[in-house]
Amino acid sequence: MVWCGAAETVSIAVGEWPPYISEPLPNQGFLCEVMRQAFAEEDLDVSFHFYSWAEAYRLTVDGRYVVTMPWFRSSELLFYLSASLGHFTTRLMTLTGTPWSIWVS
Repeated sequence: MVWCGAAETVSIAVGEWPPYISEPLPNQGFLCEVMRQAFAEEDLDVSFHFYSWAEAYRLTVDGRYVVTMPWFRSSELLFYLSASLGHFTTRLMTLTGTPWSIWVS
């Protein structure tokens, strides 16, 4: 299980979800930076390990990681869920002036 080593670092399994989480982004994205700051308040460092979403989930279920993020609430009872990390609205995008644009309010 990856938890805290001598340097008090929590390893977190994540997947790519740009622009919120992405390995090539500055600070690995907004949510990774939020987590760094939250864990720092408890004098803990964090490291993020990028996998496919299925692999991040499986590795956490198997006990290789004790934290994985971000996930949406489901009926799955294997994990404790934190409070919401933010408010996200997913939208359909279409070019203006196309027949589809009549659906956009």
